[in-house]
Amino acid sequence: MGGFAGVTGLTVTLIFFASGSFHMIGEPSTWVRKDSSGRIVATYTEYDRDDWSVYVHDQNNARMVLDTWTRTVRYPNSNAEDAIFTMTKAFSITGYGLTYAIYKDFAEREGKIIQVWGEKKWQWTRPGEKNPVIMTEYKRDQWSVYLKDGGSRTLQIDYHTKQVILRGSDYIAKYDLTGAKGYRYRD
Repeated sequence: MGGFAGVTGLTVTLIFFASGSFHMIGEPSTWVRKDSSGRIVATYTEYDRDDWSVYVHDQNNARMVLDTWTRTVRYPNSNAEDAIFTMTKAFSITGYGLTYAIYKDFAEREGKIIQVWGEKKWQWTRPGEKNPVIMTEYKRDQWSVYLKDGGSRTLQIDYHTKQVILRGSDYIAKYDLTGAKGYRYRD
């Protein structure tokens, strides 16, 4: 069976491949390709979607197909065997639908942020810690969920930049988002 669980061409917003990623950065039509260091190397305009694919073109009108069923990025009218990139992961969420996030700190330790279903409460399990911190959601926008702990700490899960941003009274730390779950929000 092809595809990624819970991801279709109609819902995909983030695609990873071995040497980088594709990010939808504006609904409904702008995508960027980043290299493995996170540097933007190309910008695309989305011109169509179907059940399994997103169709994009660059400023020179060079077209590509982001095919979630075959897990390939390829040129139109080519086969999956002729892929430019092979997808390793794909996600289909925005800040409005985010319910779960995984990140790694600078020591490559994993942290998790999980929404307590049906509430504005989240459990934040910090890297190297066993006891979660309870955070309260105070805002959402198209790309982020914003949490606070009742003290001076705030946490932003930013799906646009793919970062978890921790702010305290005298510091700010940014960590790379390595996974996320949720549902695609539609008005």
